[in-house]
Parts: sequence; structure tokens; C-alpha cells
Amino acid sequence: PELLAGPVDGLRAITHVNDAALAAPGQARSLSWRVDGHAVQGWLFTPPGAGQAKRPLIVDVHGGPEAAARPRFATQGSEIRAFLAQGWDVIEPNYRGSFGAGEAFASASIGDLGGGDWRDTLASIDAAKAATPIDETRLAITGGSYGGYMAMWAVSQTHRFRAAMADAGVSDWLSIEGEAPQAGSDQVNFGGSVYDNAEPYLRASPIMHIKGATTPTLIIVGDRDLECPMPQSLEFHTALVALGVPDSFVVYRDEGHAFSREADRRDRRARTIAWFRKWFAADARKMRGR
Repeated sequence: PELLAGPVDGLRAITHVNDAALAAPGQARSLSWRVDGHAVQGWLFTPPGAGQAKRPLIVDVHGGPEAAARPRFATQGSEIRAFLAQGWDVIEPNYRGSFGAGEAFASASIGDLGGGDWRDTLASIDAAKAATPIDETRLAITGGSYGGYMAMWAVSQTHRFRAAMADAGVSDWLSIEGEAPQAGSDQVNFGGSVYDNAEPYLRASPIMHIKGATTPTLIIVGDRDLECPMPQSLEFHTALVALGVPDSFVVYRDEGHAFSREADRRDRRARTIAWFRKWFAADARKMRGR
């Protein structure tokens, strides 16, 4: 808040405490691309004064999937400002299943989690590359909730990313049915109950495809998360350790699905930045890619 003074129709600010915080930390612009005949939209954020030098790109995947990325620099669980301050670009794709592009698009991921939505997300990298200079050797993916699931899915599907951060993700759609109070609602996204047909749940579970994973992964979760319970993150961590994949597993005490304490949010931000910086600086020749 600021102090204003003057007549009602001529108020002027006499303090400017929040000017720096309110200033846009970069540029946001809408991008569009096509995948499987679908028109997909997303938001590209670039740091201020970005020139023609190639920059790292963070793929920041929103949760839901029944939600939508918007051109905002500060949202719950998002670290856009912090990423831009590092000189990194950020792409936020509104993949299939997102709101804002009509009912058909919002329903397009039903029965296809980790399918079309993943292809839309992966294609956002090429859309960003066509719009701004991107260093394809320094890509990272991050997300919370369903975005955390997508980050885990990315780790199980490709070696394209130098690093990943999965916040409150889902690694096993089968086991979560016995862990989360609202898990039965997942049958909407899978087109049926797990007890009638478990195959689509297993097919969409990152843990079932993790054998070839190599991407260094930071896993974050609150120990009181009821929506994407901590065991989901523990399963993924355990698998990465067994496979020898670099990872860091951080559990925040007394935090739920959305962190309530500012100190924990700051710590999560610092850990994420440090993780990406570490692996962006790693020798690319020692990291496999495809």
C-alpha cells in the first residue's frame, strides 16, 4: 500500500515504497503453435534488456490441469521474477486440458494424461526458440501439482532438459488412489475408475517409465500435502536414487499443497535457482541428450 493525498478526483501518491516491486521485471508476450491439429497458446517471459545472446529457457508448467497460465510476473508457486533476474527466459504453455480456449480444448486431455498435454509442452520450446534466442543446451522444466507431475513425466520421457524441479508432483496415478482424499475425482481425467481399468493410470505414471531417466531432479513437497501426498515424491526420489540419477529430495515440515510460510517459499525459490544454476554450469559433454 501507498499513501495518497489530495482531493478525491486528484489523488497523488506521496510514498513510493512499492515502485520497484510493481515494475515489470521483463516482457511477457503471447506465443501460438500447433500440435496434432490443435492451436496451443503460451506466454513467453524475457528478462529486461534481453539482447541477441542465447539464454537458458525454463519451461514452467502450470497445475490443474484445469487452470491456465496468464501474463503475470507473480503467482502462487511460480518463480518467474527470480528466473528473469538470473537472465533466463521462461515459457508457460497452456497445454491441452487448460482453461481459456474452449470446452473441447479443456477436455482434450481426458484419457490422455501425459500424451497430448506433454507434446504441447515440449513443443513450447520450439515456439520460444522461434521467438527469441534460446540456448538449447540449457533447458530446465519446473512445475507444481499437475505441473510437478509434468516435470516428473518429462524426466521419464526425455533427456532434453539439463535439470528439473518437481514440486508436489504425482509419480504414480495408481498408488495415489489410496493416498489422497480427492483421488477418486481422477477418474474424470482418466475416463473411468482405476478399479475398473488400471491400465491408463499405469500408462500415465512417470514411475512406470523411469528406467531410462538421467535428468538431475530437485523434488520438493510439504509433509502435510493432502492433494499430492508426500509418498508420491518419495516414490520418485527412491527410483532416481536406485538408478543413480542426481537428485535432491526436500520435505517441508508442516506445509501443505500450497506453502503458507514465507520463509519456506523463499527457501524453495533459493533451492530451485541453485539447482538450475548448478546443472546449467555442468559439462554438457558429460550429460546424455536426445
